[in-house]
Amino acid sequence: MSLLLIQATGPDQPGILEALTRCLSTDNVRILDVGQSVIHRTLALGMLVEFGCREAQGASKDDSKADENTERAPTLKELLFAGHALGLNITFSPIT
Repeated sequence: MSLLLIQATGPDQPGILEALTRCLSTDNVRILDVGQSVIHRTLALGMLVEFGCREAQGASKDDSKADENTERAPTLKELLFAGHALGLNITFSPIT
């Protein structure tokens, strides 16, 4: 399992949280916390998510790490595309 902080900033508009959480609606992602603020119509949104809720059994730690990176890449790509369509800047920070 790995924790990731997702930060999105940009112009506020209806539907942003719904669009981003839809990207995270896989069986293997759990949203742990969400915080947001809007100042002068500019959104600052942070989401703490956990990837790897269903860990592979019998895999070594190195195999699990490689599988985890491969597994979350499509989700992160989808988040970036959704953010771009909404005019958002999205960054990812691993939490150790």
